[in-house]
Amino acid sequence: MLSDYVEQMKAKAKVTKVGVTLEGELQVGHFFSPHIIGLNDGADLTRVVFGPVLHVVRWKAVDLDSVLDEVANFGFGLTFGMHSRIETGVARAVVGTQPFGGSGLSGTGPKAGTPNHLLRFALEQVVSVNTAAAGGNALLIAMGE
Repeated sequence: MLSDYVEQMKAKAKVTKVGVTLEGELQVGHFFSPHIIGLNDGADLTRVVFGPVLHVVRWKAVDLDSVLDEVANFGFGLTFGMHSRIETGVARAVVGTQPFGGSGLSGTGPKAGTPNHLLRFALEQVVSVNTAAAGGNALLIAMGE
């Protein structure tokens, strides 16, 4: 599926293979080399592609608001990254939460890599054993104290 997708994109975008595929005995399983696809326009991205494929779109700084609106209206959006030396633009584009599963889909929480991200996976628990209920003699256990 990924090979077919990359071949289709070659007709309308600049496609660069940035990895190697293992050959012969070194290859166990199925591998697809990472690719970078340079799109002329964000509208050229019409569906989610699960694989090592990075889509890159360039735009002028004055068009940032319309680009952000366009991305928000795609209906999908697993990850959006922005590279800029202009801090005000970065501040407008970076979100505080990134749902796993795409825009508006499963999961919410703190943005990956932030101090509160790990807390989303932690659950404080206390475990105690009622020794007497299990047939044990609590006095014998406490004798050493």
